[in-house]
Order: sequence, then structure tokens, then C-alpha cells
Amino acid sequence: MSLVQKLKNKLFARKLRQATLANKAKHQSVHFDSAKTIGLIFEGTDMEQRDKVLAYAARLKKEGKRVRLLAFMDNKVDNSGFVFKNFNRDDLDFSLCPKVEEVKSFIAEPLDVLINLSLKQVPALNFIVASAKARFRVGPYDEAASYYELMIDLPKNRKLEDYIKQVDVYLNKMQTTYEAAAV
Repeated sequence: MSLVQKLKNKLFARKLRQATLANKAKHQSVHFDSAKTIGLIFEGTDMEQRDKVLAYAARLKKEGKRVRLLAFMDNKVDNSGFVFKNFNRDDLDFSLCPKVEEVKSFIAEPLDVLINLSLKQVPALNFIVASAKARFRVGPYDEAASYYELMIDLPKNRKLEDYIKQVDVYLNKMQTTYEAAAV
């Protein structure tokens, strides 16, 4: 790893910590039935993975949810022809954090649930999760992540469809109707 890459990684880690600490959104569990707005972020470079995410988004919309999509495209080409908002490497600052308006507006939108559907560790997506004004944030297990309310751990040979099934199972089991017991 080059010295420049080490510096970028160090700056990113610092910005990620700052974003996590600065996020004042009220985080709480949300039963999936009562969730009205769902944010899906994903690594959209691979067409097969992208199609699975779009199918999941369509299913959520059929259930009456308002779905916001945001993809990171790991390239430097014009990606404006897609039906979802996206950003790429050119839209990252020196410290690998997104700097474009599409991402800033996504982060600022109050969502009931934000789901990171990327099975790879994508620093820009992690920054979005840490900064987002979502009530409940879901993502793949990462021992260094402190910005999720729920992390799903799957085996090494995991597939996106298995991950999505697990997300659905756990979000549908969330119980938010009970009050804390008096001490």
C-alpha cells in the first residue's frame, strides 16, 4: 500500500469517526411493517447484483414502502442513464468520502430504515451509513462498524439473495410495541 493510500485511509477513518459522533438522529428499532421509507445503498457496478437490488426495491414498493436507492459505481465513467441515483470514484474527495449533492441529500433525508446491500466493504457507503439520518441502519457484519443498529453475519460464500432474506427475517421480527420494564 502506497504512502498516499495510507494517508487517504487514515483521513477516511477520521472522517468516519467524526460522522458517527456527529450523527444526532434518534436511532431506534423499527418493525418492518410500520416502516414507510426505506433507503437502499449498494455497490452497483456488477449488473447481476444491481438487478437483485432493483428487484428487492420493486418488491418493497409493492408492499407500499417509499424506496430511495443510491449506488456506488466503482468506475470513472458517466453513469447518468440509470433509474437510480448513483455516484462514482470521481465523486469522492481525497479522503474517499462522497462530495456530491445526490449523496448529501440522501444522507439528510429522514428514513425509517437504511439497508446497506453491499456485501463488500465500500468506504464511501460506510460513510453514508454513519452519516445518515435514518432511524434504523442495517448492514453486513463488520467488527469495526459502530454505526449499525443491526448487522447480519453470513458465511464467506454468501450471496446477495441470502443476505436480503436474512434482512427481511430480522426486520420482520423486530418488536417495538413493548415498553421498557420498570426498574
